[in-house]
Amino acid sequence: MDTKAVLMISMPVTELANLIEIAVDKVLDKRFSPLRRQFEDRLITLKEAAQKLGVTDRTMNNLEKRGELIPTRIGAKVMYKESDITQYLNRKSQ
Repeated sequence: MDTKAVLMISMPVTELANLIEIAVDKVLDKRFSPLRRQFEDRLITLKEAAQKLGVTDRTMNNLEKRGELIPTRIGAKVMYKESDITQYLNRKSQ
């Protein structure tokens, strides 16, 4: 095989840009997806959050009303960022 062979193709600049973008995205995703997953904030249910805090669902509602914990609503589901629960526990233990 001739390693000095050159392939010449003709394509619009926008198509070339799209191909480069796709290739770069694939490489970045492959290399950094484990790190991204590590730092993404996991959402937990109201029940899981209550269990971690050792409180009832009603207390969770009261914490929300007082602005101490802010849930994320996905449809009818009430979810909490796990990091928010950890931060709340850290504040209460100080």
